[in-house]
Amino acid sequence: GFHEVLCRHTLAEELLHQLVHTSLHAFLVASPCFALCAAAEELLVTMFGRIEGIRSSIIQEILASAPKLPSGKAARSFVLPAAEDSPDAGLSAFTRLLLRLVQSSCLPLREAPGAAADFADVLARRANAQPLLAQLAGGLVQRLLLSRPREEEARAVLDG
Repeated sequence: GFHEVLCRHTLAEELLHQLVHTSLHAFLVASPCFALCAAAEELLVTMFGRIEGIRSSIIQEILASAPKLPSGKAARSFVLPAAEDSPDAGLSAFTRLLLRLVQSSCLPLREAPGAAADFADVLARRANAQPLLAQLAGGLVQRLLLSRPREEEARAVLDG
């Protein structure tokens, strides 16, 4: 898949930015296609984990897209179809994407698939990822909670 392409080839920065932009829009359509969201998620997680230079662009695109996400009753259609005992139960496609991006920031994704991972390297990556993850969390709080108009806040509570 795309993971192997990124292991073996270097793509132009402009192409990577276009892929990020296009992939994130899979989460903003009016009616979700979970197969498309899953493919976009794999692409974004692979890029985020393997190409440090693209991480900030992915975060900026997420922050720009976050206010456009459906809310209230419309958001319910984006909950992943998963069994109650599944780790994905109750998650939206976008939430799962965010969780996987955070996870990928400290996993050893630069090695070829199946290669042994160095635990000390994983711990170092986790420490290096902290500022980036703080930017993501802070940006989401700012965009989704602190910048909402009061009437929209009340509507979100009522739509619950």
